[in-house]
Amino acid sequence: MRNNEFYEKNFEVLYATGFTGLLKGFVHKIMESSFNNSKFEKILEVGAGSGTHLNYVAANFKEFYATDIAVNEGLSSKAVPEKVFVLAQDAQKLDFRSTNFDRVIATCLIAHLDNPIQALNEWRRVAKDGGNITIYIPCDPGLLLRLFRFVFLFPKSLLKGMSNFNSSIVLEHRNSYLFIKHAIKKEFANDKIKLTRYPFPLLSWNYNIFAVVNIKVSKG
Repeated sequence: MRNNEFYEKNFEVLYATGFTGLLKGFVHKIMESSFNNSKFEKILEVGAGSGTHLNYVAANFKEFYATDIAVNEGLSSKAVPEKVFVLAQDAQKLDFRSTNFDRVIATCLIAHLDNPIQALNEWRRVAKDGGNITIYIPCDPGLLLRLFRFVFLFPKSLLKGMSNFNSSIVLEHRNSYLFIKHAIKKEFANDKIKLTRYPFPLLSWNYNIFAVVNIKVSKG
């Protein structure tokens, strides 16, 4: 089995239950915390997977485009025809016109991509002037994140008969926190960037599990 097939098959089993399931919900809430009661015409989510993040979207919207490299059946079942559109899209080469979306959302995606810089350029291209981009970044290969996986995920993977969990994580999370952070800083040099690490914002990335980046796009 190819590594991405292993990861896709077992992701929900490992991350959506128990304490890790609670943490996953916390991540989605954090990503939406700046947008309570906001109003958007169009929102784009890249790497939407089974549509988990859609359940947490705090803003009001007229259209929500939930996209992934392949359409997930779980995501399709959540589609509301008049508001939510489920499409197969490559996050690194989007089939949307420029300056089309008020907000772009990327949950646990950028660490997996073959060409993250191209993806960042695409997300900025399709965002409107004054639009928002929200990106989740795992703090790989940080100390606290590796400890978290060892304590909470590795034992669960063994119980499920997943002997290659560690190698799967390493192969799938091919882009490190520092690489992604500096790529964002470079590609969004003219925009307003706010990066916050969790659960300890004042400590270095090595002692955190994830970060959320909010970008206010300025195309003037």
